[in-house]
Amino acid sequence: MPEISRFLGIIIAMYANDHNPPHFHAEYNEMMVLHITKMENKGDYKVYVEFNDGFKGIIDFKEVLKQEQSDWIRELLDPAMFNTVHLALHTLCWDNELDFAPEYLYDQVKIKANVA
Repeated sequence: MPEISRFLGIIIAMYANDHNPPHFHAEYNEMMVLHITKMENKGDYKVYVEFNDGFKGIIDFKEVLKQEQSDWIRELLDPAMFNTVHLALHTLCWDNELDFAPEYLYDQVKIKANVA
């Protein structure tokens, strides 16, 4: 692994030649820090995601958003706002500056797939 830094048990490595784009990996106690590597808006509040550990699937945000009490999150029920979804900072982000933790999104994919 091309290690470039090690601090507080976190190892940072840069990978420039295994695939594009060049990227970093962060590992903590030999566990990789989870992040999204690819996303695609499938319409109707569904987003396909791929994670850096190879896990992938579709998240259906319609039910998630309807259960939310926060007006800020419920803004995403507006299709125009929801469709601003994009990949930034290794997770899903929207133009209203909302993002979800990759770990939460990972769990949402696991729930749909019934993976323990």
